[in-house]
Amino acid sequence: MAPIGHEVLEGTIRGLKHMIFITVGTERFDALIEKVDDLVATGVIAGDVFAQIGVGRYVPKHIEFARFVRDMHERLLAADVTVTHAGVGSLLELIDLHRPFVAVVDPLKIDNHQLEYAGALAERLDYCWINGPERLAEALAEVHPALRLGGLGVEDLARELTLRLSS
Repeated sequence: MAPIGHEVLEGTIRGLKHMIFITVGTERFDALIEKVDDLVATGVIAGDVFAQIGVGRYVPKHIEFARFVRDMHERLLAADVTVTHAGVGSLLELIDLHRPFVAVVDPLKIDNHQLEYAGALAERLDYCWINGPERLAEALAEVHPALRLGGLGVEDLARELTLRLSS
């Protein structure tokens, strides 16, 4: 039976109970999905993991997945930990929800805009992000909700960063 996803309840990562949700948005980030699949296969991540894989070509063998989900907001709220691509929309939503997450920059993106955005965001927030999926296991051990370093709300933060990056 194909591992098309269903609601996942909880699992463990390094002895702690977690439900882990992976999202790549509407794009392809096969390296991230493959890395998570490998970490589950080797036992680094044990338990329930659900991945929203977008239009990716890599089909996970060890985790449940769906290409797209209609209940993204609910899954972000239900997850103990989210691993997300470093897309602006995903990051701002997780910051606004005050949920623990790891943002993973896709180094293959044209013009490296995710790296630029993640770095600029790190000047305003203490949050867990990595440049590419290679260090994902280590990052999961450090995951926490984003902590604002200034008094900006999400809308102000988005506006400020957009202006800064467009100049």
